[in-house]
Amino acid sequence: MKKFNLSQIILIAVFFALAVSCSKEVRQNALQKLSTKTSSVVNKVLQGSFDSLIAYKKRPHQLMAGYYRTWGDHVTDSNYKTRMTDLPDSVDLVSVFTDYTPVGNPYWDTLKYTYVPYLHARGTKVFFTGGYYANASTDAAGLNTWVQGIMSKINEYNYDGYDIDIESTASGKTLKDQIATFKALSQYLGPKSGTGKLLIYDTNQNGNALMAGIKSYVNYVFQQAYWRTASSLTGTFNTYAPYISPNQYLVGVSYEDGTGYQAGQMPAYASWQPTQGTKGGVFAYGIDMEGPNSGRNYVTTRAAIQTMNPAH
Repeated sequence: MKKFNLSQIILIAVFFALAVSCSKEVRQNALQKLSTKTSSVVNKVLQGSFDSLIAYKKRPHQLMAGYYRTWGDHVTDSNYKTRMTDLPDSVDLVSVFTDYTPVGNPYWDTLKYTYVPYLHARGTKVFFTGGYYANASTDAAGLNTWVQGIMSKINEYNYDGYDIDIESTASGKTLKDQIATFKALSQYLGPKSGTGKLLIYDTNQNGNALMAGIKSYVNYVFQQAYWRTASSLTGTFNTYAPYISPNQYLVGVSYEDGTGYQAGQMPAYASWQPTQGTKGGVFAYGIDMEGPNSGRNYVTTRAAIQTMNPAH
């Protein structure tokens, strides 16, 4: 557990005391002006405590990722208990999975000024999930506007990337639209961009024509293998093997309904490996549900990290 010296505690306490005591208007103005400075100061205060954690995350290892549902956060709805700051420090990637969370909800300022800096200080990358542009192959101007909108949101929240969720097998124009979307984003995100920002393909489908068309644009494939058995994963990955390396492939369970941890699915997935090599890792949809919302303190998530990376 990290320890702070007295001066660090005073610095952080003074900052939060000022934030609480200011009027709403002054507080909002201060947050806007100090957003980058605050992130920098807090990161500098905390960074020394996380050197070994960040070094671990920079080394090759199997990743732990999660889809964090914004509507299950305490700031969004006080009936829930979990906050993004409750996530285990060793989580590598977390998606801001939004629904039922309107623009004016206080969650969004908390995400920008508290959650993202907190997670970045621990070396955790934060991305957000959405869809593709439906007319990407026929509307170049519209596609460009859409891409700039994605990048504007990434810049606003200091996200580390974008995740495209596609849960059907397409053909014809739809397939062309999907491939064109990934290609357009690849200028700014993914391995071809040179920016370090992530482009992720998130699906419940096998490797198919879409995968063949986007294989050079994506960092990772997140396989929604909910309610399945570990023995089925090998055959599924074999359909992806012509297009990606095993370390680009993460398999996922659902925590939303509890099956990911109650039925032993996450432990089995953490232990599973493709025959071609070491997998990229695992993820949990609804990762917020294994925190204070369920009272489990992420016990299954922590165990999966240890299973995949026993030296950590």
